Amino acid sequence: MAVIDEFVQPELVFQDRISAYYRAWSTAYSHNVILKVLKNERPGESEVEMYKHEHITLRELSHPGIVKTFGLKQTSLGLTLILEDTGGEPLSRLMETGTPSRETLIAWFLDLSRTLSYCHQSGVVHGHITPSHIIIDSDTGRVQLEGFNHEPGVIRDDDFHGVDHLLTALAYSAPELSVAREGEPEHRSDLYSLGGRDV
Repeated sequence: MAVIDEFVQPELVFQDRISAYYRAWSTAYSHNVILKVLKNERPGESEVEMYKHEHITLRELSHPGIVKTFGLKQTSLGLTLILEDTGGEPLSRLMETGTPSRETLIAWFLDLSRTLSYCHQSGVVHGHITPSHIIIDSDTGRVQLEGFNHEPGVIRDDDFHGVDHLLTALAYSAPELSVAREGEPEHRSDLYSLGGRDV
């Protein structure tokens, strides 16, 4: 049985440009967790700040539609954000296996709208909603939002590292943020992103 620090059998389940996601059991928290690990072994200040921003934001929010954080610390894997594991998968992965029914999409949309309403009432704008930040548990229907690691609504210069990532970022960004790359992000920017590409 593989054990890294206090994490039992960490299994790589997903990667994006910046982070690697592992499923594991935490002996420290007695809970199934997702380990969100910075892939860069020598991360820059901006990458570290992104993780700190997400941890602080998640710690201040408490809602069933928002992934909980257990902590942020350096582990043998790298800088690691320890998140709850509710058994879900990113919507981006689920869409690879087929498009859900219209009824299912509407139900997910309504759940996410309620979650965003809570965020906005709490003074938090996500600003970077994409299918990879929407976590779906197909068995229970639970929908959660993660990825609060960007300054709200800002597409940074270091986000433009690949054509695929560029197209994804632009497809879900409000025009005032992605075209002119100016303007203050607000709750309407999140709603625009939520409505992008059928979801």
